[in-house]
Amino acid sequence: MKSFLLIFLSTITFLFSVDVPIQISSSVDIRGLQFNLTGGGTFSYDPVTQGPDATADVGPYAFTSYYVQPGGFVFMTDFSGTALPATGYDSSQTLITPINTGATSDICIDAATLIVSDGDGNSISYASIDQNNCLFINVHDGTPPCTDTDSDGVCDDDEVVGCQDSIACNYDANATDAGSCVFASDVASDCESCSNDGTVVVSDSDDDGICDADDTCDGDLDACGQCGGDGTSCLPVDVPIQISTSIDIRGLQFNLTGGGTFSY
Repeated sequence: MKSFLLIFLSTITFLFSVDVPIQISSSVDIRGLQFNLTGGGTFSYDPVTQGPDATADVGPYAFTSYYVQPGGFVFMTDFSGTALPATGYDSSQTLITPINTGATSDICIDAATLIVSDGDGNSISYASIDQNNCLFINVHDGTPPCTDTDSDGVCDDDEVVGCQDSIACNYDANATDAGSCVFASDVASDCESCSNDGTVVVSDSDDDGICDADDTCDGDLDACGQCGGDGTSCLPVDVPIQISTSIDIRGLQFNLTGGGTFSY
């Protein structure tokens, strides 16, 4: 009879003990949470975090301090600065799964008591309880939620892939996702600069290492310093001076033009 009574009481307890999975979806890292669970009865939470029976709840692994009071008050945080990573708009995870025994009504999170802090410890004003699931915490700025594959808080439809380095030629101030960047060389003789279309322009049309703005010769200087010369302009040349006359000549004088130096 005594054995039967114990089995009967255990069965009654089992029938009125239920898991209470609390889920969360967020677009930012979470540093801490607190809220009250309604529904009556007694709440408890003693998760196993090691071994084959370790809980799948993320809360005990993300927060070093967590507890669920019998009356339903839940508090979770990490004073060392660790945060629960963002899930993204289209994802969620089970935060904790307390056990309730003897609930007298539907178990829900009391939205008025919900406090969620971000990775810097600041309270998040837009944290809320899902309208379709009162055990689901939404931490998203804006409705309706959108798909955010990379969990960066920007909807996929609004993502802009581009260069995020402000010194690059193709810098995009609107870029939300990192793309490739193009840079002009800072070596003066490379003569590179950024164009208005985000590409690199080389201003050295004759490729002589002198930028077009400073280059006085569009081409190469020859050995004589002449632009495009063949190197002969500075070599000695014979200047044959001829004469034809019908009388005897006693003397002559004249100037030679053309510059340079004459010798004889």
